[in-house]
Amino acid sequence: GRAVLPAHRHGRAPRLLHAHRPQRPQVMDVDLTPDLDRLEWDQVVRMFQLVGWGDRDPGDVERSFRRSSHVCVVRENGRLVAFGRTVDDGIYYALIVDVVVHPDHQGKGIGRTIVTTLKDRLAGYNFVTLTAAPNKDGFYEKLGWTRQRSAFLFPKDEEQRRQHGVVDADPGNPGM
Repeated sequence: GRAVLPAHRHGRAPRLLHAHRPQRPQVMDVDLTPDLDRLEWDQVVRMFQLVGWGDRDPGDVERSFRRSSHVCVVRENGRLVAFGRTVDDGIYYALIVDVVVHPDHQGKGIGRTIVTTLKDRLAGYNFVTLTAAPNKDGFYEKLGWTRQRSAFLFPKDEEQRRQHGVVDADPGNPGM
């Protein structure tokens, strides 16, 4: 079974226990204040690739995580399986970004735990938004999120337009 418990006030959420193999339960550790010096940035970049979010430079990824207001990292038996982070202005606007769960661990409630934990950390903001992968609307709607009709993206290229659902992957379709 799985227990999802609220975040501990010292920045670490309780462990999530998964019993995949009867002989050895899997321990999920949700860390809200990870030691970023211990994070292997090549692993983070690989996770972005595994979910189809393109290639990212490990140095750029590290800098972006260090500039984030909150970072949530999930490990299973010490191995990185998911993460998410937030950026904000400190008063009005906060944004949840880069919620990534390793494909082998999707559907286990890990993404829900990350999104809910980060959202709870942003409770004092007037506007909390998130960026979502295309075709994940149902996941976020189940968590109480509402699709925003007034958001815009200024894409740097066609690939970014495709990745963010601005146009279909079909090159014959000029867009939505």
